[in-house]
Amino acid sequence: MSEDDRAAKAARAKAMLKKRQQKKVHGASITPEVASPSPPSSRPFSPAIPEPAPVEDEKRDVADLFTTKESNDTSWISSLPPAAPPPASSPSNLISSPPLKPSAWCQKRVFTHGLTELRETEAILGEERERSQQLSQDLQQLQAEREAFMRNEQQTISLLVSEKASLASELQRLEGLESELQLSHAASSNLQKEVDDYKRRLRELEEQIQSDDRAEKLEITLKNTQDRSDELEFQLSKLKQAHATLKDDRDRTDAELKQHRDDAEVWKSKYSTLEAEHEAIQKLLASNETEKTALNHETVALRSEIDSTQRDIALLQEKLTQAAVELASSNRQLQAAQNELKNAKRRAEEAERIQTDLQSEGTNLMQSLAEMRPKIVELTGAKLELSDKVDSLEATLRSRDATIAQLEATLDEGQDQKEQAELKWSEVLARHEKERLSEQEAANKIQKTFTELQDELESAFASIRALEAERSGYHHDTTRQLQEIEHLNQSTVAQAQELAALRQEIAERNNVREDEEEFISQAQSEIEDLRQAIETKDEEIERLLAAANSSSGPEGPRSLDDEIVGALEDQLGLRPRSFSPIPSRPSSRGSAIDPAPSVFQLAPRGLSPETRHKRKVSLSMLKARIESESAAGLFHPASRNLSPVPSESSHGRDSQPSSPPPNHPHHHPTPRPQFLDDSHVFWCHSCRGDLVIL
Repeated sequence: MSEDDRAAKAARAKAMLKKRQQKKVHGASITPEVASPSPPSSRPFSPAIPEPAPVEDEKRDVADLFTTKESNDTSWISSLPPAAPPPASSPSNLISSPPLKPSAWCQKRVFTHGLTELRETEAILGEERERSQQLSQDLQQLQAEREAFMRNEQQTISLLVSEKASLASELQRLEGLESELQLSHAASSNLQKEVDDYKRRLRELEEQIQSDDRAEKLEITLKNTQDRSDELEFQLSKLKQAHATLKDDRDRTDAELKQHRDDAEVWKSKYSTLEAEHEAIQKLLASNETEKTALNHETVALRSEIDSTQRDIALLQEKLTQAAVELASSNRQLQAAQNELKNAKRRAEEAERIQTDLQSEGTNLMQSLAEMRPKIVELTGAKLELSDKVDSLEATLRSRDATIAQLEATLDEGQDQKEQAELKWSEVLARHEKERLSEQEAANKIQKTFTELQDELESAFASIRALEAERSGYHHDTTRQLQEIEHLNQSTVAQAQELAALRQEIAERNNVREDEEEFISQAQSEIEDLRQAIETKDEEIERLLAAANSSSGPEGPRSLDDEIVGALEDQLGLRPRSFSPIPSRPSSRGSAIDPAPSVFQLAPRGLSPETRHKRKVSLSMLKARIESESAAGLFHPASRNLSPVPSESSHGRDSQPSSPPPNHPHHHPTPRPQFLDDSHVFWCHSCRGDLVIL
């Protein structure tokens, strides 16, 4: 109900009172013969006034009954004669009933106002319930976001673990390369040892060549050195391939090292940004802590105020019980109003029970969400304030009912008393209306201040919740960032260690590679020296053979062939090796004391079966070649034809034969095939690889 409606109703009530007063004044002017101040026509059931009534009127005025003097004299009521019972058709009932209507109407209006306020409180409680549901939904959403954040963190951890596994596999691969490098280094050391052995054997062979002029030994040693040079070249190619692979691995490790350095720089930049964010978060957290302490102080002050209001409410409840006892002893005329008041109280109790249920539900919500507790306390304070307002209105109603009872008791005494009572009642109604309007304005102001305070408190709680959420998020972010920073520090330390190990390994590999290159260059130079020595030895052998053929008789070449065949038989194990018939040189007498080593002793023992098979096949074919040449020499009488370098004496002897053979009228000396020429290149169907060159 708005204030305009209330003002209109009050104006209507005043107009009705004025009309009644005018009617009463008009009735009094029509019957002036009655000496009594009260009109006799207005209340026929008023007592008859005796003769000495004017004297009493002179002594005591009726207006004195309604003065503000504190006089408890009720003797004048007992001195009045009893009134006659009113007739059934008396119109006085219509006149005596109107004073009851304004009170019932005011009570109904007050009760409807209380019910509207209760409905408003119920609506506020419903809004609070919806707000609590919204808060629970927000909490679930925050939990879902937290779970998503945890899943993202687990994914980052799994990615870091996979990166660690890849780095571990790369480290294992580098360890395998290191082991291969060590194996290659061991193989190179073994090759160096073999080269040293070959050098030593070469020196021994040179001494033997100087001490002994046998061509078969030189051929065997030459063949061995050629085979060994081929093997060394093959091993050199393998070493070059290994060197190329190691170089590729080194380039790949250098690229990975550069990538790791770039990653380390990126992680350092991320670490600096995270440190700056961490400092900002710490500052925000400190400011939030200060605001939280201030809000805690405010909540303590509000709780103390709530306790004081609860004590006041208890006192007001006691007064309410006393007022209920006083209302039980009221008049029968106000019984209907009291019944309505009881119904209103019953409704209020039901609303209170509902409110207690809501308070219990609020306590449950307070246990789940601690932020809702101050709001429920404020709602209870608002309810208590509303109950205070209801109590004040009920007190005003009780006072008004008391005045109404007094006025109704005085209505039986006379029309004058009734008129004065009606005037008094109108004044009381006007005063109460003014008080009600003032109270309504005060209540509106209080409601406005309450809503403003509630809005401020809600905004404060919302800011607190937001700050708490931000603080928790910042705390999680800081913990996660600290963990990431620690993990990054560990990974950077591990990568630094790996980089140091890789640098050391690269330096070692570079040293080994340099050593291998030096060794390969030395081996190549030694191989070139050996080839030059072999060429010089071949030239010496040819020169010695030419000298032997030119100086010896017809039996000379035959003895050389026999020696070659004997050497081949010694190699094949056909017969024991005989000593050379050629005497040793004087320079080799010191070394000729010991028996000459066999061909198998001169040959290296670490040859493969394939190489041995090649040598065996080449020697057997050489033997077949020599036998074929010796068989072909039987058909030629001149033994000088086998000499590779024919002399002038042989030409002279051959140019004058006694009887030239008829089959060869133009006979020329047949040149003897030499070693290491194109006619001594053989093939073997069971051999693989290089040619067998003798």
